[in-house]
Amino acid sequence: MGLRLRLNLLLSLIFVATLGIGSAVLLNVLRQGVAEELTASVEQAAKLISVVVNRLPADIGDRQLQNALNDIVSIGSTRHLRVSANPYANTVVDDEKLNAPRWFFQLLAPDPVGLLRVIDLRSKQRQIVVRADATAEINEAWREAGPLFLTLLLFGLLANGLIYIFLGRSLAALERVGDALQEMTGGDFTAELPAVGVFDFDKISSQVNALSADLRRSKIEARSLARRSLTIQEQERRELSQALHDQLGQSINAIKALGVSIKQRDDIPAEIANSVQSIIDASSEMYDHVRDMMKLLRPSILDELGFRLALENMIDDWNSHHEEVFCELSFDASLREFDENKSINLYRIVQEALTNVIKHA
Repeated sequence: MGLRLRLNLLLSLIFVATLGIGSAVLLNVLRQGVAEELTASVEQAAKLISVVVNRLPADIGDRQLQNALNDIVSIGSTRHLRVSANPYANTVVDDEKLNAPRWFFQLLAPDPVGLLRVIDLRSKQRQIVVRADATAEINEAWREAGPLFLTLLLFGLLANGLIYIFLGRSLAALERVGDALQEMTGGDFTAELPAVGVFDFDKISSQVNALSADLRRSKIEARSLARRSLTIQEQERRELSQALHDQLGQSINAIKALGVSIKQRDDIPAEIANSVQSIIDASSEMYDHVRDMMKLLRPSILDELGFRLALENMIDDWNSHHEEVFCELSFDASLREFDENKSINLYRIVQEALTNVIKHA
């Protein structure tokens, strides 16, 4: 599960819990209000009916008493009350008069036992029962609370949607930061993160951009240093190759020349002639080694004949020393000559590749 969905789900659960607690508190307040209103109505009606009943003559006839009771019942029944001369009658909820949902009515309806008053006419063995009818009061409560519940629900959905959009916009910045860091890991330091208008994320983006710029400068400096290092290395190799050619090579050639001149004399013994020939052969072999070292350090043919001929010469020499493997060299007809740095670098790349063939292939 992504961070965006997880945060949105957490906020949704918090909102639902808050809405549930708020609804429970509101329903409890409404229930208490309905109970108090109905209780007051029952008490007041019971007192008024008691006053009327107490004023009836003691010797009133049954027919007159029944007429009086009927009048009391007809007058006493209101929107909140049900007055009856039948103590066994029960108030049944009329669904046609109930505008609120049934679940809302059941949550708010008070205990009917506490909303019943019985007025005894003991001398006549008659009773008047006053019961509370919560239908009208709960309808009124629903008219007041219904829009509030609907408003809270719509507000919650709207807030949840806005939070989801805001989180998406904010977390997109983190995704871009992650992508930029991944690109940096791969060596690409050109990423530039835009501002999203959120202070914390903009601060992170600014720091990542600064880090990218520093790494980009470091990479450029490293390349420059590497090129300079190669240039210095090639210069040192050239100087060393030149020193081998001018000093060691000439010294070896001088030894070889002296040996040849000694051998050409007619008055030297055979043993000395053989020793001189050994010196000449050793000088020739040593000069070949020096020449090979000079080629490795700095191929003079590269400066004298160019990149293409120098490469052909290196391949031919490599093939002559490794007869079990053959290296074929082909050139594009449009291949041009490179400058000194590119030529020596390409030459070294091919040279290293051939060395790796022998080592690993």
